[in-house]
Amino acid sequence: MLNSRSQGAGMTAGPRLSRQAPVPCIQHTAILPARQRCERAEVLGVIPRAHAGSPEPPVAVIGRHKPTYTNANFPTDAEGRTYHLGTKEGEVAPRILSVGSVGRAQLLSTLLDPPVPGKPLFQRISSRGFLTITGRFQGEPVSIVSTHMGMPNMDFVVRENRAVVRGQMAIVRLGTCGAVQRPAKLGDLLIAARGSIGIRRDPDYWTLAHQHVHQQQHHATGNGSGTSAAGGAPAPAAANGNGAAGGLSYSYGAGAAAGTRPYMVSLPVPADDELAALLTAEATAVVGAGRVVQGLNASADSFYSSQ
Repeated sequence: MLNSRSQGAGMTAGPRLSRQAPVPCIQHTAILPARQRCERAEVLGVIPRAHAGSPEPPVAVIGRHKPTYTNANFPTDAEGRTYHLGTKEGEVAPRILSVGSVGRAQLLSTLLDPPVPGKPLFQRISSRGFLTITGRFQGEPVSIVSTHMGMPNMDFVVRENRAVVRGQMAIVRLGTCGAVQRPAKLGDLLIAARGSIGIRRDPDYWTLAHQHVHQQQHHATGNGSGTSAAGGAPAPAAANGNGAAGGLSYSYGAGAAAGTRPYMVSLPVPADDELAALLTAEATAVVGAGRVVQGLNASADSFYSSQ
């Protein structure tokens, strides 16, 4: 079963929301069934080209400059390479370790088995900045993929790797996260054995909250003219849900009055039980039971506004 966790700054979820320092976090695990083949096509591309020395705007010209994809739902080029990761069948191993940064991917690649002479590790960085490194660890084929941050990026990594890998595929996401519930503490290894929830910010909440405050101010002035009925002096601004005069209201009260909530929290998406148990056992053997914490991961759709 696929865990929808995708962001590199996750949290263990719980009733207490006092944030502690970042700690290492194995954010989700997934085992996926065999893939379906994707379409391939070699067609002409369309690119813009400006006229040299001419004030005229660029025009579209047709030529073999950039591939055009016939399947917008799952684009691949003539070689069968995926659109965002740029890898094709035979370049990605069934066991994938996903990390946030390119630097971390390169660091982890130093733990792979030494390559066979004349056959260096496979490395490819796509035009979108995704780095894939494939080699062997203790004889087993392994790929390390830099995922960067965010749910859309993880969606690219899972789906595009699934498209080029035959048979069963296992993914472990390794990153850092903020712990929001004890017993997790700085330096612990958190394993999302209970799965992950998704948190999405609803921008309409603040828009409607602003309209709600505007309506309050309008009614307070009587006719919306900005003057009081008593004598022409500006009327005091209506207090918002936080008790402050004027401005936007970020409280739950004003948004609730408009019928919205600031955040949507999904139901938990479970991790793969067998893979989570293996990770817990291996981590415990290496760092000790006192530094391994199992819990529920929370993934926000943006780093600042949704956390």
